[in-house]
Amino acid sequence: MLWQSLADHVKDLLGSAREEALIVAPFLKLGALERILDAVPKNVSLSCREIAAGVSDVEVLLLAKSRSADLRLLDELHAKLYLVDNARALIGSANVTSAGLGIARRPNLELLQLVPVEAAQAVSFLMELRRRSRIATQEEANRLKKWAAIIGPRLLYESEAQPVSEPLEDWIPRFRSPDRLYQMFKAVESGSVDEVGEAALADLEWLIIPRTLPEEMFNECVRGVLRRSPTVQDLDQFLKVPRRFGELIAWLKSRSPQKSHDERKGALQTLIRWLMYFDGGRYRIDELNYSEVLSLRPE
Repeated sequence: MLWQSLADHVKDLLGSAREEALIVAPFLKLGALERILDAVPKNVSLSCREIAAGVSDVEVLLLAKSRSADLRLLDELHAKLYLVDNARALIGSANVTSAGLGIARRPNLELLQLVPVEAAQAVSFLMELRRRSRIATQEEANRLKKWAAIIGPRLLYESEAQPVSEPLEDWIPRFRSPDRLYQMFKAVESGSVDEVGEAALADLEWLIIPRTLPEEMFNECVRGVLRRSPTVQDLDQFLKVPRRFGELIAWLKSRSPQKSHDERKGALQTLIRWLMYFDGGRYRIDELNYSEVLSLRPE
């Protein structure tokens, strides 16, 4: 079981390939991929598989082409696998990122296990992988770049990429229908920005969710950003005891003194809707004497 110097272990394995090397990971970052590909012998057939979530660097496609590598995309991919010659593999949790491979200043704690692989098992897995994936194209890379230009240069949620050490800016969502946020997200992704209201677009610009995510992962990303928001972290402290709606409006006044009472009321209602929709397992609303009471669920 390996958890230290993972980049070196991956390079050692890939460098031992004689016929074929395969890299399977949901997240491929250019610098980390370049580092491990340097170890692959030039005469070895190289393949990469990744998730089409937009969190990988689009420049990975150019790198793959420069190495004559087969780069394919699979939306539902979660496996992390480094396989050589259909015979030996590193399997575990480490993505092809600096944090995942232990070469970042603040690396993730990851595991990889070197295991022998039966050729029949490898072939079966690769057939399923090829059946469900699609070839990465320059057209898709261009589309992702267009999305990045619309949404902005920041990536605030990188749960599987590199840990974000900077605190988030203060933020309270504006879009009052969190159950429709994914629909707005897909509209922006397709270039139909005019179909997205100002409030939803402002929230998406702030969230900077990775592109092309399935809805379940999109909701997980939003939940992660919410939990890191200074407003929500402060609210969680305030909710160490259950709070009535009036108390919550008074609490919000300290964070948004420039807003009117009605504006704070609307902002609080929207925030609670987001918390209940994206993180309903963490919060609960009860009615007590005709007043709503918000509280944290027991852990």
